[in-house]
Parts: sequence; C-alpha cells; structure tokens
Amino acid sequence: MAFCAEAGKAHVYQLRSFKGELFAFKVFKQKFRTPNLVSATQNLRKFEHFPGLRAAKRQIVLPSDPTSRTYRNLEYAVLMHWIKGRTWFDVLGDARKNGLSIDLSTAILLCNNLLTVIEGLERDNIAHTDISPGNVIVDLNTHNVELLDLEDMYIPGTEPPPFLNIGSTGYRHYTGDQGVTCWRPEGDRYAAGVLAAEILILSDPSLANSMTDEGFFTTHCKNHQGALRYNQAERLLKRIAPGFASVFDRTWRAASLQECPRILDLREGVRELAGRLIESHPLRRQPPNPPVRWEPLYGDKTVKSPRGYAPAPPRPTRDETLAAWEALFNPSQTSQPVRSSSSGKPIAQWGESATPSRKPQGGGGSDSYAGWIAFIVIAAILLLILIIASLE
Repeated sequence: MAFCAEAGKAHVYQLRSFKGELFAFKVFKQKFRTPNLVSATQNLRKFEHFPGLRAAKRQIVLPSDPTSRTYRNLEYAVLMHWIKGRTWFDVLGDARKNGLSIDLSTAILLCNNLLTVIEGLERDNIAHTDISPGNVIVDLNTHNVELLDLEDMYIPGTEPPPFLNIGSTGYRHYTGDQGVTCWRPEGDRYAAGVLAAEILILSDPSLANSMTDEGFFTTHCKNHQGALRYNQAERLLKRIAPGFASVFDRTWRAASLQECPRILDLREGVRELAGRLIESHPLRRQPPNPPVRWEPLYGDKTVKSPRGYAPAPPRPTRDETLAAWEALFNPSQTSQPVRSSSSGKPIAQWGESATPSRKPQGGGGSDSYAGWIAFIVIAAILLLILIIASLE
C-alpha cells in the first residue's frame, strides 16, 4: 500500500524498491526548500546510529542533480528509510475516537524508551526542537520509538534553520508564547516530559477518553484548562510512577526551558520500573537501526558507532549506490505509483503482480515489463508533484 501524506513543511511519498524495501521520499514545499537542508543532511550523518534516529540516514537531491534540473520541485528533497509504526498523533486519535488505552506495562516501557532516545540527544547537547505527536513514531508491540523531522535539530556549532520552532500546541512551554524558541540544548525538556506523561496517562481508560489531537494537556500551566487537566492526571502519575510524577511536576511549573529538569532525571523515574518489567518478561532486543543495504552517496568515511551501539552494515561500492539511486529516480526504472492525499490516508493498493522482480538483461535486450510499469508510475508521481506545487 502506498500513499502521500501532507505535513506542515513537505509531502511525504512512500516508494518501494525492486527488492521490496520501503523508502520515504520527502518533497519540501517551496517556502522550505532552502540550501541549509544540505548541511543539515550532512550534519545528521554522525547521528544515524543513535537509538531512535533511523531517519538520520538519508540522501538529498542537490540542485545540480539532473533530476532536480528537470523537475525543480524536487530540489532538496530527501530520501530516507520508511519507518514502520504509528505516529503518536495516530495513537491519540485512536484514543479519542475509539477509546484506545494501553496496559500499564506497555506504557512504562514505551515511556522509558522515549526518554532514553531523547536523553541520548541531550547527553551530547543536542535537541530535536519539536517533540510532538506527529514527529514521534511508536510500536506498541516492541515498544520501539523513532523520531521524525530531523532537519531542524539543534546541534552545537551549526547554523540555525531559517524558521525556528517555538514548540507545538500542547507541548509548548508558556515562554514559547512570548517568542522563546527551542533552538537550544534544553529545547526538548518540556515537550518530552509532556509526551512521556501522556504515554503513562494512556494506561487509564477514563483519562484516555480525554485525549485530543493536541495531546492530553492541550496547553500549559498558565492556562486554566492546562492546570485543570494536570490536576486530573497528577493522582494517576503519583500512583503508577511516583518518581516520574515528582520530576514532571517541576517540568510542568518551570519558569523556563533551562529550568526544566534534565531528561535523565525524568527517565530515572521510570527506568527502575521498566527494568523490573524487562526482567520478569524479557523481550528480544532490537538494534537501534536494523542493518540495511542503502547508503547516502556523499562521502566515503565510515562513521563509528557511538556508545557501543550496533555497527554500520558493510557499505556498498559507489557503483552499487549509484545504481540504487538511478533505480529510484530514473523514469525507466522507478517503482510504484503514489497518489496524493492531504489526509495522509493510504489511497492506492497493488498486489505482487504490480511489483515484478527485476529480470537480468542480456546485451542488446529490450526493457523489461517492470521498466514500462515504472515509467508510467514515475511520470504520474512527478505530474502530481507539479500539480501540488501549483496549488501552493
């Protein structure tokens, strides 16, 4: 199943390679197609093996690339692994519409993993700068957590992006209403605390029904509704994770992002609880970034895995990488059809017969059946992108 989802800054298309691998092709809207995306992509390379940052491994379409010369809307578009799971936004919607709640053990493990991912960033003075439901993918079965929209991450020594984030509604510290941005090492502390608390709150069916598209709290401590909802959640948090509840109270009432407790302190409130659950119900450990065969084109230096995480898989040769890139963007070899949907819902399906395997070709042979299908597909995709751009 393929689809196109519209986000605030871009349209994201799902692509499938001839080997069946899924990729996300992120095409930025004109306002956000800026040269800083090149340096952002290069800066992210050093973090692609961090837990929760699988989306850091990416390829960018440069303005000098023949593809972007032909199709100007593809300038600075990025190709990434497709990350399986549900966004926290999807989970909130399921709770609001269908009364979804999760068991306490799942909530604790998921909360711990979210804070582990973000604490790993803060340890290196890095911040995502927009921890919000649409940028967090969770797996309720494996408790895996991944972060999306990494282009505007705060990384010491790098230039700030053209548009600085003040935080998303429901996850924004009240100083954000005064223009204070999250472009700082402490930028994730408040939003991460709020989202972590929401995960625990979702274990209570009576409170899960109160979830909204803007989270459970919907606003901050300076707002009457925010204060009311905090009081509703406080008793539950103190009962199931008293250590976390105590630290989160300081986060909720902090006068600034800098005064919010560290992510490490928040995690300490659930780490021991998660450890007990893992000891009693051991789960198969999954690597932060499962091995893949796709690598970006730029650079040949192997990145050392930080802090003992899974090493990078063997890198393909440059010829292999160029061939893979050409297969994704060459009109004679690109894969499946993707049609736009502003709602982000899947809108196209195909069976196995729609993705024929690539047959070896002898010298002087004609193009394969897959090549003709791919030609029609890529033409439809690019025409769709042009139509969308004309409507912006």
